[in-house]
Amino acid sequence: ISSAYHWYLAHDLIEPALALANNMASFWEFKGRTREGRQWIEACLENVAEGRTMDARTRAGALTNLGRLTWIRGDFELATRWHDEGLRAWNAIGDSRGIIYAQINLQQEAHRTRNYTRSMELLADNLKRSTDLDDKVLLARTWIAMGNSSVEQRQFEEARRNYEESLKVAREAESNHRIAHALNNLGNLALLQGQRSLARHHLMQALTLFEESGARPYATGAVLLLAKLERAEGDVGAAQKWLARAWAQIPEETYHTQRMFLEHAQIASSKGDPRLAAMLLGFVHRQHETSGALNFDIEQDELDALVNSVKTALSKSAYTEAYAMCRSLELSD
Repeated sequence: ISSAYHWYLAHDLIEPALALANNMASFWEFKGRTREGRQWIEACLENVAEGRTMDARTRAGALTNLGRLTWIRGDFELATRWHDEGLRAWNAIGDSRGIIYAQINLQQEAHRTRNYTRSMELLADNLKRSTDLDDKVLLARTWIAMGNSSVEQRQFEEARRNYEESLKVAREAESNHRIAHALNNLGNLALLQGQRSLARHHLMQALTLFEESGARPYATGAVLLLAKLERAEGDVGAAQKWLARAWAQIPEETYHTQRMFLEHAQIASSKGDPRLAAMLLGFVHRQHETSGALNFDIEQDELDALVNSVKTALSKSAYTEAYAMCRSLELSD
């Protein structure tokens, strides 16, 4: 596939190269190879000569895929520009399915920035469009997103109903990937509510399905939740094993690397090593600043509680020194 793509580019056959790149988008996302995906699509778009015509759906799909891969890598401002441009392109050709995909991404950004009013507007439109198309996979995705919005607003029972509806529709569609997402989110919800046995049951099922489909980024998300579960149960050793597994399969996403190091900081604090926790917090905060990332509200509550705990355990000068130590480090360091 790579040879075909580069042959197309070398012979100035931009449209077939871009169509090939579009077809690879799910592969890049599932395998965590988002940098490569961005490079392929950007190379095509940069080589489109001014005035050259291109199939409208191919271009719209490229904009949406580029926005998605860019967002996963944590460049949220640029990703939003791609998403907006993609949505305009889909609207111009009246493609409802393309509009849904573009709006899925814009809704995730609205959710990330806590613009829940905008998030729900996009979700309501996607729910109607998916119902009109009778597309159960898209319906399952929409119900998941509605559940996520409910979680952040502490509407846990509403979130459960939304996740269970997603699971029901995903099973009707026989989509193991969407089933895994619903189970993963039900597991996270159970963990938030202190229902640890139920959380473990859902998360292990989700992890199995993610790994069977080769969806590494999503499998990593389930692994990180299992690490948090083990820490909540007081088994730090088991939590560290899950984190080691996450590191071994970690994709390129800023989203997961931040959460992995934050969980390491939680463990360091629980083991009575507030200095190490402060060092890791410095790294996590710098990653947030670099990517423009925001924690979701519930995650921010956990982070604030950890910072307060570590500051209480150390003198002001000791905390400042440890916190500053890792702020200059890159991920490879």
